[in-house]
Amino acid sequence: MSKPSHRPFPYAGIIRIRFQGYVLSSEFFGTPLTEWQKIGREAGKVKQNFAKRLLAFYADSCILPKIPLLEQDVVTRGFVHMSFEPQWLIWARMIQNTAQNGLAFSTNPYDVERYQALQRLAAEIFAQHTQYSLTQLTQQFAEEKGYATPKVDVRCVAFRDGKILLVQETHDDNWALPGGWADAGLSPSEAVIKELREEAGFEGIARKIIAVYDRRLHSTIPHLFDTYKIFIQCELLRGEFTPNLETKAAGFFGLDALPPLSEGRTTRANIVEAFEHLNNPDRPTSFD
Repeated sequence: MSKPSHRPFPYAGIIRIRFQGYVLSSEFFGTPLTEWQKIGREAGKVKQNFAKRLLAFYADSCILPKIPLLEQDVVTRGFVHMSFEPQWLIWARMIQNTAQNGLAFSTNPYDVERYQALQRLAAEIFAQHTQYSLTQLTQQFAEEKGYATPKVDVRCVAFRDGKILLVQETHDDNWALPGGWADAGLSPSEAVIKELREEAGFEGIARKIIAVYDRRLHSTIPHLFDTYKIFIQCELLRGEFTPNLETKAAGFFGLDALPPLSEGRTTRANIVEAFEHLNNPDRPTSFD
């Protein structure tokens, strides 16, 4: 098997993915899609052989985590989750979450001091590895109150004439699906329509959740907080783009003519999944 031409797909098991209707492209593995389709149509003992090939491929690519990975993990449970985040980021986020949870429930002043020290340590680790200043991080972590839970990011998936709607971000001049943090007090459908209106200038109707992803498993861009990303397919009604504080342009693009993407917000894999739902309306929701 050839090694990936770009980043690998965030699973160490393709059996369940392939046999439950997911589609992989050469973007993920550097292998022509026809090869995966051919393998995917085979059944029985071929699944076992395919699992062996996949494990060998990952081991050869040096991207397996340092944990035991057995063939039966792939065959019986379907897949093994893998995060491509650096170890420092995983540890720093765990320290911050522990500190935040401790500060939310502790009444002992000595424990409070210890958790505050842990929070400062997490901020120092992030500051050493990111563009954020220690002052920014200390303030941002201190503002996180209550039990630590994943943040929610909603993304609008909308098409016109077989092309997908993207907006150009003012933050980095790259393109992404319209969306952002879900506002408290809004349902997922209300939140995504609000983002569609504010960032792209369109009114729409939320029709279907096509994917719910843990950001850690689908992006190589470091992020301070654990995040769940909800991708919602919407029907466009009316509207036109107006420049705003968050986006500077909007447009519709084919899968073979995508602009540079704002990878921390939208990946090519996200868009591939969106087109799969366009081409197959009965496709089930993808998650994890």
